[in-house]
Amino acid sequence: MEVQRVRMPEGPVSVDDFAETVAPPGERRHPFDIFSLPHDLFRPDTNVLAVELHRSFAGPGGSLVFGCEVTLQIESRVLDPLPLGTLAIAHDGLMLILNWTDALAVLEEATTLQGTNTIWTPLPAATSPHAVTSHGPSRFYRLRR
Repeated sequence: MEVQRVRMPEGPVSVDDFAETVAPPGERRHPFDIFSLPHDLFRPDTNVLAVELHRSFAGPGGSLVFGCEVTLQIESRVLDPLPLGTLAIAHDGLMLILNWTDALAVLEEATTLQGTNTIWTPLPAATSPHAVTSHGPSRFYRLRR
């Protein structure tokens, strides 16, 4: 289910479609896009945030950069289970650097997303910061306690 589209044309999108490069008047060229998602999209236990990146031009060169911060605001004062810390992703050359703050969390990886049938592989030896290559087949990461 698509819940947010940023700098992409309306309608169906393929891997050959380019991101729109023109920022609205008065904005930086690559502004941060901040948005909220309705709370009813989230379910107890595991939720998956999948992101698709598109280049803004054809040809060699250029880079793709993605950063994400997810903040969950819970009105209840009883938290069960305790919320996980933030999983931050930074780009460094051909590497992605994954950082997280929860010392009890285990980084998990999947090669495809299949909703509740996704096969997540724990990476128990991974510690923060953890470097992965930014090229090659798609991979998805999450933290789990």
